[in-house]
Amino acid sequence: MTAPTEPLTLPCGVTVKNRLLKGAMSEALGTHDHAPRPELPALYARWAGGGTGILLTGNVMVDARALGEPGNVVLEDERHLAEFHAWAVQGSRGGARRCGCSSTTPASRPRVDSMRAAPSPPAPCPTPEAWPAPSKPRVR
Repeated sequence: MTAPTEPLTLPCGVTVKNRLLKGAMSEALGTHDHAPRPELPALYARWAGGGTGILLTGNVMVDARALGEPGNVVLEDERHLAEFHAWAVQGSRGGARRCGCSSTTPASRPRVDSMRAAPSPPAPCPTPEAWPAPSKPRVR
């Protein structure tokens, strides 16, 4: 195993400058319309400049209707791309890798047309009577 301060190549092939990682946390530094406030890129520039190898972001939401808390940033369209770009650039200073963390994934995001449609019943699933009998415990 390498020292925490030595470069590390991840299984995906990306090499990070060290094994020091800033964990994900919700900074709550979004504006009222969910853009990153100027303090957010400045904060990540400071962390990146301090030598951290990987910076995991806080909650980057993909739907403003599903916020984790007030102050979350939301990337659901192109409105705030300049602010997100500044955040990415500042968080990558000094060779740091910045990884965005989302609390709501596109797969869980409700589709607008599905919210207008009548609800559909759940998929059929077997009743307990159709379940297989439990197997006998193995004795060693």
